[in-house]
Parts: sequence; structure tokens; C-alpha cells
Amino acid sequence: MIKSVQFIIAIYEFYKEYISVRKERLVREEEERKQKEEKERKIQRAEHINDEKKKVQKLIIEARDYKTSKQIREYAKTVKDPEYKDWILQKASWLDPTIHKEDEILGKRDYSKDLKEYLKDSLEIESDRYW
Repeated sequence: MIKSVQFIIAIYEFYKEYISVRKERLVREEEERKQKEEKERKIQRAEHINDEKKKVQKLIIEARDYKTSKQIREYAKTVKDPEYKDWILQKASWLDPTIHKEDEILGKRDYSKDLKEYLKDSLEIESDRYW
């Protein structure tokens, strides 16, 4: 009888310890899950902020190009040579984001880059070619 009571007490202590360890593990796993979720939220927020910054940068570039295209059209009004004037107006249409006309040589305007950077990249591509 004493051995069976000791056995029951041992089983009780074992389960008591098991439940304590299990509870600690569950608390630790929950904390790890929360930390992981928080880290994921921070990453998503940073990505969202970066996407928004890129959109604003593109907006600024488009606004500058729009303003420049208007200035080019004003300038074209003063040009006497019809061929040159036509070329100027074609470039203004290429530059204008409201028209976004594809140029036969320059292609579509990439508004993710500032105009100077875009044209510089185009020049570098040209100079890399070996004729």
C-alpha cells in the first residue's frame, strides 16, 4: 500500500513538473511568435514607407518633366525652322507625363529616374558599344 501511494505521488510530481515545463514552453513560444509578428510588421511598414517614397519621387520627377515640357513648347513657339520645331515638340511630348509618347530613338520615358540621370544612363549605354 505504501509503495502504491509513493507511486501515485511520484506520478503526480511527474505530471506536475510536466505541466510546469509545458506551460513555460508555451509562454516562451507565444513570446517568440509575438516577436516574430512584430518584426514582420516592422518590415512591412518599412517596405510600405519605401514604396511611398518611390511614388513621391516619381511624382516629383513627373511634375518636373511636365514643367520642362511646357517650357520646351513655349520655346518651340519662337523657333522658325519647321523641322527643328517639329523635333522640339516631339521631344516635349516624349517628356510630358500626361502624353507619355514613345520616342522612336529614346523609347518610353522612365519616370523612376530623374531626367538628367535617365539621359546620362542612355549616354553611358551608347558609349559602351564598340563599333
